[in-house]
Amino acid sequence: MEKETTLTVQEAQKMVDDSLILSDSEIHRKHIRSKTVILLGCVLLMFLVSLLLNIYNLMQQKQQNKELIPQMNSDPYETVQDKNGNPVFKNPDKALLQMQKESLDMLPKEWTELIEIMGNTYRLEDSE
Repeated sequence: MEKETTLTVQEAQKMVDDSLILSDSEIHRKHIRSKTVILLGCVLLMFLVSLLLNIYNLMQQKQQNKELIPQMNSDPYETVQDKNGNPVFKNPDKALLQMQKESLDMLPKEWTELIEIMGNTYRLEDSE
């Protein structure tokens, strides 16, 4: 505006209103931008945590598999190849009994006692 221009009250009020609207819209735009940046940062952080947890879980599974492989090569799990070249247990009954024993060893003590009681109960019923 030129220095010597005079404004009416309505024109001055319109300029102030336009300035406030522009200021409010700029503040709103910056607020939305900051919310978007925060949201993207949170999503990225969750993705990284998920990725790290998956990598950790995979490493734990590999370690468990390494621990189990020597057990699987023990005598009850000894394998041979059949006529078609497929691996089969050399002694399937022995392998099955070993698997049952190992699965019972993983259960809590209370469960194994309950299974033994149930097994004895069935045996008593069968004998009567």
